[in-house]
Amino acid sequence: AFLPSKTVIVANRPIAMMSPKDRVIKRNGVYQRYAFYCHFRRLGYSVEIPDKASDIHMNLRYQQQDCSLTLREGVEEYRAHLSAIGRQAMADKEDARLILEHDVTHVIFGMDTSLEQEAGLDTWLIFGCQFQWGYVRGYSNLPEIKALYRALLAEHGWSLFPRLYWKCLGMKWRIFRRTRKMKPKWLFQFPEEWLDQPIARLRDNHGVMILTPDERQTGEVLQWSGHY
Repeated sequence: AFLPSKTVIVANRPIAMMSPKDRVIKRNGVYQRYAFYCHFRRLGYSVEIPDKASDIHMNLRYQQQDCSLTLREGVEEYRAHLSAIGRQAMADKEDARLILEHDVTHVIFGMDTSLEQEAGLDTWLIFGCQFQWGYVRGYSNLPEIKALYRALLAEHGWSLFPRLYWKCLGMKWRIFRRTRKMKPKWLFQFPEEWLDQPIARLRDNHGVMILTPDERQTGEVLQWSGHY
């Protein structure tokens, strides 16, 4: 249900005050329609779009430290967000869990799907997770991930990655310091029963203190079409 204390703001105007022209927000020529905001408003999310339509900040429920959702529900929210912004939600093949395990790290560490927070997630993964390199490398070898990287390089060129990581250096340092306080580290190949445990409890059990919205900010969000 919608929580009255939360607001959805587009171009600094409450959604109820928007004109029909406001109800299509474009980013790089293609972006969300009014239904996107209605969907998240109905579910109680906070969506803020300041003066520049491209500078989008979303506060999903799993990005709250004491989130009461189960891990499974958090993954569902993460994937619903992907679909709502026009991104492809990948799915595991039969008897595989790599994509689920990756999506779970987004949820447990409170990171969204922006390029900046994907870069931050790398730091959570490397320093805050227990994993086998050979297994995790399998994720980058998935056809969907290879296609995604090709699309990113086509749009931004090879300079994207050094620019992105330099831009996110402060955030990545904050994450690194948080990982030093974790005990034990998060199991990348986590037990199936954890999916039905509350996110807040799992974070407490591992000493995970996610970043606040301000701590996640790295300036204007880098844009890409999301098509691959």
